[in-house]
Amino acid sequence: MRTILTSGLAALGLLGLASASQAQVTFYEDFDTFLPAGWTQQNNSVMVLGGTPWVPQTTIAPRPGLSAAYAAANFSSTDVTTATGGNISNWLITPTLTLTDGQFLSFWTVSAGQGFADNLEVRWSTTGSGVGSTFSDVGSFTTLLLNINPTLSATGYPQTWTNLSIPISGIGTNVSGQLAFRYVVPDGGINGNNSNGIGIDGVAVASAPEPGSLALGLLSLPGALLLRRKKRA
Repeated sequence: MRTILTSGLAALGLLGLASASQAQVTFYEDFDTFLPAGWTQQNNSVMVLGGTPWVPQTTIAPRPGLSAAYAAANFSSTDVTTATGGNISNWLITPTLTLTDGQFLSFWTVSAGQGFADNLEVRWSTTGSGVGSTFSDVGSFTTLLLNINPTLSATGYPQTWTNLSIPISGIGTNVSGQLAFRYVVPDGGINGNNSNGIGIDGVAVASAPEPGSLALGLLSLPGALLLRRKKRA
């Protein structure tokens, strides 16, 4: 087995940052307990017996101000062992939230994907009717807010803890719904060409982005210390 870390971040749109004293936080989760109350998860990856869902991790130093625990998903989301791997779609879903235009969704994320591409989608649903049951299903979570590394670059996901802030816009005022973090990687798993693992922490909804964060528009972006076996020749 080998321990691997990963790469950098690309194609970010800076929108300007606000002071923490101006931000009114309406939701926050640091994954000190797992699963947190009201959160749900569902692993729709292609599996033989059953892959691993999102799990708590403490294997790397947390960001200053965050606890040691964070939520993680990795290549073991699928247990397919064929040479082409299995398709991963592993969901972590918030409780029902009330969002308003002008707020920001912020969270910290990191990858352990050196040489193995990772990908994370952030999605929104107002119906709460689920995420379907197959790799390609998104269920009612049809609104894509952010896609980190959709081109599956081996160096396309943040290698160090990075705070991202997504402006909420176009939904109106006081709209109820759920946010979902979807670890979605084709050809992943122990023998796949993609997927190592990611962590998320410090998920917040606030009236302003966290100082020092990368404030993002609704766009796509071209780490968690995890262990992975070397891909077979």
